[in-house]
Amino acid sequence: MQEPEEPFVLASVSVVCRRWPSVEDLPHAVHLIHTFTAEISKKALPDLLEHGDSSLFFRVLQAVDESVNLIHHEKLRQYRLAMQLIPSKMTLKGGKLQAMKELYKRYRGAVDDDTVRAVAAEPELPVLKWLHSCEPRIFKNFTGFEERIFRFASTNDRKGVVRWLVKLFPDTVRSLEFAAGGGHLDLIKWLMKHTKWDTEVEAAFYKAVQAGHVMKFLAANYSFNWSEKAMANAQMHGHTETVKWLYFHLGMKLLPHEVNAARNDFIDLLELMDKETDFCRNPTVFFAGCGNNHPEVAEWYKDHYGNPRKRKHCSQ
Repeated sequence: MQEPEEPFVLASVSVVCRRWPSVEDLPHAVHLIHTFTAEISKKALPDLLEHGDSSLFFRVLQAVDESVNLIHHEKLRQYRLAMQLIPSKMTLKGGKLQAMKELYKRYRGAVDDDTVRAVAAEPELPVLKWLHSCEPRIFKNFTGFEERIFRFASTNDRKGVVRWLVKLFPDTVRSLEFAAGGGHLDLIKWLMKHTKWDTEVEAAFYKAVQAGHVMKFLAANYSFNWSEKAMANAQMHGHTETVKWLYFHLGMKLLPHEVNAARNDFIDLLELMDKETDFCRNPTVFFAGCGNNHPEVAEWYKDHYGNPRKRKHCSQ
């Protein structure tokens, strides 16, 4: 047995020994187990979630409940700390929701600021519905809770969470920025159809530069004066298809970001810039490729413009 698991196994054994009369013939064993678990029980639940096997959670929770070594406020502290860790350390299949319900049943104060932040960081619909049912004022009491959930859900295409929030708060004006940044076109269409979405969509347009299909949809359905920033963002992040669309469809100028393309190994973008401009004649492209461990960029430059090191040597 691996050493980190021993305290939790022994804690479970301790519970069994207290529950089954047939083991009363071994009082010395029970005493030894109680003595051993006394030292680890003050942090048993949070330690289990941080470093152990969360599948043992309910057995260890039972051990904490029945511990004669912990005073009441020490148990409450464990419940609160465990509640903060469960959103990130357990899965729904692994009993996340049931674990949170059990802790809340024991100590309502376990739902504090840190727990709310943990839930908002990884929002899952069953957990949100349960939390709202037992703490209906939570969205008003904790500033930014709803906004954080919406941002995460939109960015990660959690349609169920987004729709639930919209139904819960139908009058909230929703931003398209986060769904655009995640490239979630279907979600954008749904938000535009079912919510009071923010018509100041400049931020959404610039986020959409990272997802060309979203940008094209927004451009086709909303009048907007594109600025140089859109092209700059697309080139700096190596979104070549978006750059092509801005250049060929909207007639925007390519910008001299050839060195950035070389530093980041955007060879397809270098190819486009080479065909349409003379930016790539810059020898710094070659040296940026070498200096950033992109030998393919250096070879690309030599194939198109020769070896700048040889030219430098000849000129001397």
